[in-house]
Amino acid sequence: MFRLLMPALALCVLLAGCGESPSQELSVPGKVAVSGEMEARLSRIEQDLLSLRIENDRRLEALKGDIESLRGQMEQLAEALAGRAQKDELDESAREFARESMQRMLDLSKKIMDKLEKELESTPEGDPGEPEGQTPENDKTI
Repeated sequence: MFRLLMPALALCVLLAGCGESPSQELSVPGKVAVSGEMEARLSRIEQDLLSLRIENDRRLEALKGDIESLRGQMEQLAEALAGRAQKDELDESAREFARESMQRMLDLSKKIMDKLEKELESTPEGDPGEPEGQTPENDKTI
């Protein structure tokens, strides 16, 4: 009796574990799907998956293009900075030249001013170069 009871009990357990129909698991809750509906649903899912892959590939290519563009800009920036260092060296030499020129001009101006000052000091009060009757107040040439 025990030998007959064990297989019967195992059979009941197996039958209880099985669902009503395998198509019910793949269908929308509350509806029983037929094979045509499952195929249509499967094809829609595949189409959605394909469109998502295409969109993902398009975005990936756009990102790759952006990254390449950024690399190019970084290289140009690095070259510009290297060129800027050379330009700064040129600017510094130009500034040094301007400083030296200004210093020479100041020195020459000082010498000219000293010379004019000495000439003014050495000139007697009654300068023969100036007409006696003419003063700045009655000069009408201006």
